Amino acid sequence: MGYKNLALAIILISTMVLTADAEGKKSFSLCTEECMPICMILNRATMPACDRACFLGCQQLQGKGPPGPSSAKE
Repeated sequence: MGYKNLALAIILISTMVLTADAEGKKSFSLCTEECMPICMILNRATMPACDRACFLGCQQLQGKGPPGPSSAKE
């Protein structure tokens, strides 16, 4: 009985991790989709510049981007 519970727990945890990863990718995609029209309104904005800016901005919002200046050690 113990092995069945352990196997079930592993399956449930794996499912939760995979679901969270898929939701993270979905929210990142949504972030970049919503960012592009806002960026393109800016004066002299180009698609490549907005694409890169939105990618980096959304990455930072998810906590996966480079640290900001306030977190730099002195």
